Amino acid sequence: MATVHIESKKEDIADDEIKNALNVPDVFSEALFCLAYDAVRTNATAHSYDCVMRDTGEGVQVKSASIPNDCTSFGPRSTWDLLYFADFAPNGYVDGVVKFYKIDDSSVYNLVLNASKNETFRDQQLQGRRPRFSIQSQIIKPMGLIPERIVDL
Repeated sequence: MATVHIESKKEDIADDEIKNALNVPDVFSEALFCLAYDAVRTNATAHSYDCVMRDTGEGVQVKSASIPNDCTSFGPRSTWDLLYFADFAPNGYVDGVVKFYKIDDSSVYNLVLNASKNETFRDQQLQGRRPRFSIQSQIIKPMGLIPERIVDL
């Protein structure tokens, strides 16, 4: 297997480059998840699942970001058995380290996204809307989640 070496350091990257960085393509984050977790990609053939675990058959949604503060979007009919977040910039920039976090359903479905209306993630889905929020700043950091798996490319 090939090894990828990324030579940039945080001090070499301007703040505006981080803010304007492109996100990791879904196909890459899903494929990396499959390699790390022995899963298979669905290629949009199984509900809204991105992958399916080989050993259990559970459907997985994989969300990812390559910037320090993500804005993750879910479809109004998104479903999953397991939800994972792949952080491609755990040190504030892309350096080849990817941290995978398992996200609990209740922390997503019950997350209040509009405080003035006391509107949750689930409420927005039921309205046919696309809920958007930062998994990093609204779930991972406040809950003190630790990565379930770390991959060093």
